[in-house]
Amino acid sequence: MQSIRGWSVWDSVGDALAETLENSLSGDTILELLDRYSTIIQQTTDSQANLKESEKSTQLRAALCVLGSLLRGIRSDALISSIQLRLDILLGTVLGIAELKGFKTTIASDCHYWRSLTRVFELWYPHWASKQADRQSVTSMGASLLSNKAFKSALSQFDMEDSELTLGDQARLRHSAQTYVATLCQCFGQYGGEAGCAGLCTKAIERVAEQKASAADALVRFPSLLATVQSDLRKGVMEALFQAAAVRASIDNDSATQLQAVLHSFQGLNKTAILEEFATVAIQELKTASKSTSARYEAVFTSTMANIDAASLDQTQRTNILDTVLGLPPPKQDQAGILQLRDRLALVLKLASLPCQDSRLLTDATALWDIVGMLEHGITPDAQDESRLDLLDSIRLLEEISKRALRSWLGTQDREKSRELLLQMSKRIKDRVKTEKKAGKLSAGRAGLALVKVAIAMIENGAREATKETLVHREAKIARAYVDMLAADVEAFSSSARNDLADLSDLDISNCASVLAALLELPDTFLIAAGMEPPEHAKRVSIALNHVRPLSMESIHRSRLAVTVFRLEAKYMLNKELLSATAIGIIESEQPSAKEQADVLATYEQSFAKFDVDLKLQVAFDVLTMPPCLKSFGFLLLARAAIRGLTKEDFDNSSRLPTTLLHRNLQAASQDKGFFLADIKPGDELLVRRAALQNLAIIFKEKPFMVNQYGIEQTLHTLQSLLTTCQFAGALYLDMTQVLNALFLHHRSRLRGRFHLVISLLQSLLTHLFRATTLSSPTPVELSIRQARALARLLESFSNPPPLRHHRGKASDLVDESRKAQAHAGQFTQYLLHHYCAQVLTGSLGEGAREALLPGLWAVIEAMEVYSSDAIKSLSAAVNNSERAVLRSVYDDWKRFGKWEGL
Repeated sequence: MQSIRGWSVWDSVGDALAETLENSLSGDTILELLDRYSTIIQQTTDSQANLKESEKSTQLRAALCVLGSLLRGIRSDALISSIQLRLDILLGTVLGIAELKGFKTTIASDCHYWRSLTRVFELWYPHWASKQADRQSVTSMGASLLSNKAFKSALSQFDMEDSELTLGDQARLRHSAQTYVATLCQCFGQYGGEAGCAGLCTKAIERVAEQKASAADALVRFPSLLATVQSDLRKGVMEALFQAAAVRASIDNDSATQLQAVLHSFQGLNKTAILEEFATVAIQELKTASKSTSARYEAVFTSTMANIDAASLDQTQRTNILDTVLGLPPPKQDQAGILQLRDRLALVLKLASLPCQDSRLLTDATALWDIVGMLEHGITPDAQDESRLDLLDSIRLLEEISKRALRSWLGTQDREKSRELLLQMSKRIKDRVKTEKKAGKLSAGRAGLALVKVAIAMIENGAREATKETLVHREAKIARAYVDMLAADVEAFSSSARNDLADLSDLDISNCASVLAALLELPDTFLIAAGMEPPEHAKRVSIALNHVRPLSMESIHRSRLAVTVFRLEAKYMLNKELLSATAIGIIESEQPSAKEQADVLATYEQSFAKFDVDLKLQVAFDVLTMPPCLKSFGFLLLARAAIRGLTKEDFDNSSRLPTTLLHRNLQAASQDKGFFLADIKPGDELLVRRAALQNLAIIFKEKPFMVNQYGIEQTLHTLQSLLTTCQFAGALYLDMTQVLNALFLHHRSRLRGRFHLVISLLQSLLTHLFRATTLSSPTPVELSIRQARALARLLESFSNPPPLRHHRGKASDLVDESRKAQAHAGQFTQYLLHHYCAQVLTGSLGEGAREALLPGLWAVIEAMEVYSSDAIKSLSAAVNNSERAVLRSVYDDWKRFGKWEGL
């Protein structure tokens, strides 16, 4: 126990004690322990003990170690308030240790002393300061503590090197001493001026900042202190942080955590100058990093910048960072280099998404082609397919970056500079096409193809005719060569796949998908510029697609190919009778991403609108909504597209009834398992019901010709059944409110005479917001604030309908129709308010749900008041005492906060 090294084991023990203290011990026991160890320290200081005596210093260290853990474990306000008198005495006692003989060579080198002293001060100061009558008292206390021997000793620990301490113990000692100094400076730095506390604190913090990287942990807690030091010192801390993070990057993946914490602290200060310094230092370090550490440093830099809000940087800072990243040399041709380039491009995209008008990306068209060069030469020629596939993420990032740049140029094409940039891009496209024509295979350069694809599509859709006339890549010879090469590449893939598409590698499949995507993005205006008519091109595409339709989608690359083939077929209306089956196959497979599924649905909806009437009706009634198909989530999604694509005129010469679509979706949403859900896939029932309910909401909102009175009544019955018997009622809650809201807004007149059904349904929706508090009643799914808000909007829509539009010749009545509708609703809403009062007594709302529901309850009361000024009194007389108390509370809230008093 003579060596200080052995005390480091108490760090973990003390942390465990602090975490469990208040949960494990009673308040009286904690106070007893606090008094015991405070007494040991008090006796040591009172006796003026010589700390050079091993026994004395060992006993004191043990007491400080346990005392510090106890104080860190005291966190409740009540316990902190109860120990203020003890803290007042204890602060003086712990400070007095610094006056003892031998302190400098013993206790001063123990991190537990500084931790205990800091914690005593943190617990004591707020309560003490709040009781001071003027600033002078605080200033005097600050001057006393800042001139105390303990404070001076803490400053001296910054440069102390003790052979008895390990490097880890030395770091802990410096950090604990720095934290004590910073804590005092944070509290007293605003008092006394330069000649008083403020001046002493500035000098002390500069001493801390001189420690650079080792001071970061302490200064991050008090970012306002770092803002007070000289710029050179602050930059020194930042430089040391970046350099230390680069060294740690080869050891762990969290090397940038401290940097990010510092940066977030600076952002919280809202001081532009400090953020500029940080960006300047970051760029400087990135540029000057040695070759041996540049890759590691770049990883630190990109991860740091990726985790901050780019909007917090001004445009100049973003531009500087963007230009620096674009100017970095190409990474190594290995797997690490591929990931490095991906992270680099992700940062470029993040910065380019905000204004960076003077950046090289937006002022030099070659910047995009430089990225293409890095991507195409980022791996060795003999690299494995897996490495080449890993570049796909970077290529997708390149596409998004290109869109940002081209959007900027096209948005300012009235300027000569922007037209010059578009011309530069056009020339590079022309050169690229000519080069690839000689090579004979356009898909060999995936990155270049991606850039050309994006540029051609955006220019054709966004450039004015006068601008297009100047662009050389639109010359008929060049445009034709580009289209021919795309078709030739697809034909080559088709030839390879003729025997067995399954034998093609994922890389070949991915290359084919890229070429098809380029074909898909070709605007008709570009085809015309190439001397081709769209029908001619469609025929050629149809032939090329013959053998490239994947029969299975066991990989994401084959899935992507299938989606692209489908979109091409839909664009040119190839095999339109089979589009539905193809779309179903893609949606119901497990490989497509959410974006790919959305693309398929959007494409199908556009194609369905182009079908002739007979095909529309055949697909909608005989394919998508046949009873066996209602088991399928995918069929219901496509049925939604069909519903949106059908018009009232489509049924003029047909014997089919549009209301059939409403009833079939009701069947899909219902609880009638015997009808179609008996053999539904496990886990799909919820998806099927959600899709059906969403389809119903669209029908009620957009397709009134598909709605009849029977359908509305069946809808109310179905929703009631779902709420009372369906195990997924909670998950379907929002969808059900959307259906009901569409009914209130668009079919309210058909609900007259059925309000008793509506009220019963609203009561069931209200019940599901409550958690049962008794064991005898079932516990419904706990619903979120979002669902409470949805019900509140529903109650408002029912109780306070929007103004009705009339096209009658007679003048409007003094009491408008919406007021009458509100009064009519008020006849029934009293039952809803009564139900709420009863539910409050038997259940409880989740946190925040009551506040979210209040606007709806106030609308209910408003409707009752419009119906009868005595409605609340009548309801109050009809309920029991407990319910009356709840009713009074809600009514009082409405009178205070919700009632409209007029101007």
